[in-house]
Amino acid sequence: MSRNAYRNVRQAPRDLSSGRVLAPGEEVDAADLDLSDGSHDARLVAEGDLLDLDAPDAVDDSELRGEALDARGRELEIEGFSKLNADQKRAAVAEAERAAADENGGQS
Repeated sequence: MSRNAYRNVRQAPRDLSSGRVLAPGEEVDAADLDLSDGSHDARLVAEGDLLDLDAPDAVDDSELRGEALDARGRELEIEGFSKLNADQKRAAVAEAERAAADENGGQS
């Protein structure tokens, strides 16, 4: 099933073209984004700040909860992880995994 949505996977809020501020881990409907060529929102997607939840290769950690989420944070050695709420933890995990993939040249 298509969700037609994007998630802020960074640990910091992101300003959208509409003026809306998207909190870490928060989702937004694609219809609420300006994804035209060269737009601010399209740049956020291209730079990996917003994860397309319909992308076939999207890693969706939104289902991680409780101990599984905490264990993943420990594995990734995320600083200050224990002080974050669940949505912030999921965003931090996604950002750390993206950073690790970038360091490995995109290889998992």
